[in-house]
Amino acid sequence: MATSFPTGLDVLTNPTSADTLASPDHAAQHANVNDAVEAIEAAIGITSSPVLARLASPTFTGTVTAPTFVGALTGTASDVANSAVIAKVLTGYASGAGTVSATDSLLQAINKLNGNITAMNGYPRGLMAAPASTTTTGTFTAEVEILSYTFSAVSGRTYSIVYYEPTLQGSASATCTARLREGSSVGTVLNSASMTLPTAFFGNHMVQRIYTASATGSFTVSATLQASTGTGTATRSSTTNRFPQLYAIDIGVV
Repeated sequence: MATSFPTGLDVLTNPTSADTLASPDHAAQHANVNDAVEAIEAAIGITSSPVLARLASPTFTGTVTAPTFVGALTGTASDVANSAVIAKVLTGYASGAGTVSATDSLLQAINKLNGNITAMNGYPRGLMAAPASTTTTGTFTAEVEILSYTFSAVSGRTYSIVYYEPTLQGSASATCTARLREGSSVGTVLNSASMTLPTAFFGNHMVQRIYTASATGSFTVSATLQASTGTGTATRSSTTNRFPQLYAIDIGVV
């Protein structure tokens, strides 16, 4: 008989020990098996034949039934429920810096990443905001606010707060005091520096404070100038790039 494969399944007769070569027909038995084997080979194909792709990437017909999971993955949904993944605990977790490698487990990689991030939190972060400045020339005798600067401070982090005035002169020889105050021109003095105001030439002045924030939030610094006598003049110019600056730089956790 001709093989029914692959559209159907063959029903082959198995001879018994009592059967003769004539019944069932021995030659026909071989022919049937040969036909069936050849049909199977034709359906599967050979290595260079694209027929093999049907085994590697089968095409499903009808309704595909979702598998039933057991253990941690339960149910018959076509995707895994979030709860089966996010509820897993990180047994053995211990934060520690290191280089993540391709041979690390997920837990080892998380340990290293968290440790690296923690270590980086103490690094300097640079300029906190654009420097406060002005190009308008001003005068002063009594203490007056020159610039105000606000930035977002983080508790425990340290900042270098700097006020620089490039060109100062006085109407009389006097002491010029530059101050950094917290909040406003009447706030707590963070630091101060004094110099003698020149009358025949120009001088410059700077005051700095290394400040560690005690709280997280908005922090305002005021820069002021005061002359002990006479009138002081702070000359500024946008054309000659002569202007004061007040700024804060995050220098990290120290």
